Amino acid sequence: MSFFLNGWINPLFLLTMVFIVLSKTPKLVKVLRYLTLFMVPICWLALAYQHVYPHEGYILWTLGIVLVLFSKGLDNWPYVVPGPRGETPTPKTQ
Repeated sequence: MSFFLNGWINPLFLLTMVFIVLSKTPKLVKVLRYLTLFMVPICWLALAYQHVYPHEGYILWTLGIVLVLFSKGLDNWPYVVPGPRGETPTPKTQ
């Protein structure tokens, strides 16, 4: 079972990213986020069964997935990026 789920984590991650960008289905995005996160320990079972241990690449891959899925995005950033004419950044009002 863990071998089957191990192969689906990247397509599920990409599908989740598409739904995050579309931002029309927040409940589905929430379910897909946690489902993707749940599949990471399942990968550990497959690795342990094969007597293979994760190294730097796997850890960076996992951290990248977590950062992308659970980041709030740049919408909440408190400052505006200066424009091409050199306007100064101003804080957003909430």
